Amino acid sequence: MGVRQRLAQFLAESGMSQAELGRRLDPPESRDWVSKSLRGALSIDADDIPRIAAALGLSPCAFFEEPRAERASYTDIFARAMAQSWQGGMTAADRQFFTDLMDTMRRYRDSVAREEHGPPAAAQGESAS
Repeated sequence: MGVRQRLAQFLAESGMSQAELGRRLDPPESRDWVSKSLRGALSIDADDIPRIAAALGLSPCAFFEEPRAERASYTDIFARAMAQSWQGGMTAADRQFFTDLMDTMRRYRDSVAREEHGPPAAAQGESAS
């Protein structure tokens, strides 16, 4: 996905209008400039990317990274490999090891999420009682 397509995606996700994006750029640009940049009538220069990213509240790197949905996570790769191994005659001890490993990884992920975002809403309501 190119910079122009990513800009269109980010603009749509933000709910920001082309005019608003133009106003937020430093220095400001017109809605027409944004529209022409999206259509390809104007080129998006390397110097424009940090300006646009800042106006959208993003890192300039966001224009060059694969979207999360298109990236295979290590967990996905691991899960596919495990499913194939499971069907291929893995020993009971190996199955138990990997089951325990996945459980440990899930608990770790959940603990990190709690640290970053606090307890789930239900747990917050219980502690307030």
